[in-house]
Amino acid sequence: MSLHALFVEIGRAADSLPVSLREHVAEVTGLEGTRFDEAYIKFLDTQIRLGARGPEWTERLKLRREALLPFCGVTLVRGTVRVGDAGFTARVHPQDRVVIHWEEYDYDDTV
Repeated sequence: MSLHALFVEIGRAADSLPVSLREHVAEVTGLEGTRFDEAYIKFLDTQIRLGARGPEWTERLKLRREALLPFCGVTLVRGTVRVGDAGFTARVHPQDRVVIHWEEYDYDDTV
């Protein structure tokens, strides 16, 4: 099965994802297998400690760290889906066929 087909299958079945993301998951771009190590977790720790982008961003990083920590050294599949003014990134575990973590971003194309 291709990465695209796998990502779409996992995304459509994931009740934890917003409906708009599940409905548009087949429009995924930037699809890639990724693996990170403890250096990334340390980077997140530093950014959380510094809090330079404010409390909302710090909370986002804390949630990301918590979700990803158990998967150090594990290959996950990451993709991006844009739905109108919203952008989503999601990481899925290809063998377990589950969403590990997702985030939503707002786009402002008026600039």
